[in-house]
Amino acid sequence: MHRIASLRGVTPFLRLHCLLLIAAIGAGGCSPWSTFPPAGDTRGIIEYPELPPIPGLIARALGRVHDLDGQSGPVLFNLPASSPPQLFGKVRWELDGARVLTDPAQEDADRAVHLAHVRLRGTECEVDVISRGADGVPRVTTVYFRRGVFESWQLERTRVWRIRTEIPPVGWSGAPEDANAPLPPRRGELP
Repeated sequence: MHRIASLRGVTPFLRLHCLLLIAAIGAGGCSPWSTFPPAGDTRGIIEYPELPPIPGLIARALGRVHDLDGQSGPVLFNLPASSPPQLFGKVRWELDGARVLTDPAQEDADRAVHLAHVRLRGTECEVDVISRGADGVPRVTTVYFRRGVFESWQLERTRVWRIRTEIPPVGWSGAPEDANAPLPPRRGELP
């Protein structure tokens, strides 16, 4: 008679290692690998960019580039046309006082920061932002974030690229008409 394979004859040490291997494979298989907005192949796109951690990472990257450019005042930002309306509000909420670029003819449109891409790769994230540097020349800046398994996202580094680029064209943003409507008060604040 054949004996059915079981874990009865396996040492506890080997059982533990088998379970850890299975857990590691499972955790690695669930790591996000996504891009927003989608470019080319639609596999691996971020289908719901308004869900965490994407709005927070976008807001931190836009704020970082705004500071690097030596801008003062609230952040004025632009998102790709494929952005859902909820994403504008969530990024504004994270940036506290930011405004959405709704009209390229507005007087301070030249100081706006424009989201180009978000690439989420497991525990690493890269956010590309287009802005005008202090010299007025359009540039691309990539903001890199990293997190540990049970840790929050941390700013790792920032890189300003020496490549020619253009400020996104008029109408690039899909901002809803009420994109700059007052946000509800934060918890603990009076309206």
